[in-house]
Amino acid sequence: MKRWLVFFLVLTISIFSLLGCSKNKESNNENVDIVSADNSNNQVEQQDNSNTTSKEKYLDFVAYLKHKDMPYIFGERFEIKSDDPILKEKTIEELALEKLFNYDKDSFISPVPKNTKVLALEKKDGTVYLDLTKEFIDNMPKDEDLTRMAIDSIVNTLTFFPENEKVVFKVEGETVKEINGISLDKDFIFSSEFIPDK
Repeated sequence: MKRWLVFFLVLTISIFSLLGCSKNKESNNENVDIVSADNSNNQVEQQDNSNTTSKEKYLDFVAYLKHKDMPYIFGERFEIKSDDPILKEKTIEELALEKLFNYDKDSFISPVPKNTKVLALEKKDGTVYLDLTKEFIDNMPKDEDLTRMAIDSIVNTLTFFPENEKVVFKVEGETVKEINGISLDKDFIFSSEFIPDK
C-alpha cells in the first residue's frame, strides 16, 4: 500500500513539473501567440459571416404531390425567406397548402380536388383543425384510392412541421362522416401508404 502511495505521489509531482515547464515554454514562444491571435481573428470573421447569413434565414416546407403517371405521392421541398411579407398574412402551413392545392408542374400534380380552398386553419396542442371549402367534396373523384391520396397529401404536408402531429378535417365548418368510403370524422396522422419505398 505504501509503495502505491509513494508511486502515486512521485507520478503526481512529475506531471505538475512537466506542466509547469510546458507553460513556461509556451509563454516564451512567440509563434503560439501569433497563432492564437490569428484564431481569434478567424472567430470574429466567422461570427460576422454568421450574422450576415442569419439575416437571410429561410423556412422550409414540403408539399406532398402526386406523380402524374404513378399512384404515389412525393414530398417536394420548398423554402421561403423568414422575413417574407406574406408570412404576416398567412401561416407557413397555409402557404404549404396553397402550394399543394395549386401545383401542376413537370411530372407532379396536386391530388387535392380543383378549386379547394382553406377557410380556416387553427392549431392547438399538436392538432391542426382544417376547414376546407365544399369543392373538396364536390370535385373529389369517385375513387377511394384517389380520395385517400388527397387526404394523405394534405395531412403529410401539415405534419411535416414537427409541432403538428394530427389533422382534423371539416368542410364548410361541418364535420363530414365519410367521402368515397373513407371515414373523415377522425384524427389523421402522417401516412406512408402512397409513398414509394426507396
